Amino acid sequence: MKRDNTYYMTRLKRAGRDDLLEQVYDGKMSVYKATIEAGIRKKRSASSRSSQLSYHWSRADKRQRTRFMIDNFEAIDLLRKELVARVEQKHAKAQ
Repeated sequence: MKRDNTYYMTRLKRAGRDDLLEQVYDGKMSVYKATIEAGIRKKRSASSRSSQLSYHWSRADKRQRTRFMIDNFEAIDLLRKELVARVEQKHAKAQ
């Protein structure tokens, strides 16, 4: 089932929340915030940054991933070098 703003506006109307609908129509409140206030939706919990990155990376196509890698190459390469050094140190201690 498609759950877009039209769907949620209908839910607000059915719930008798004309007060919230009026605020949405007046631009004083978003549909998302109105549905949370009405108890129709739960507020999204803030996930970790790494979870957000993984979520978006898994949904990106090859072109988007390539563009990201090009735009962020220096930062990614620096992090890669730091991780390699950590792994090498760990292996050296283990021997």
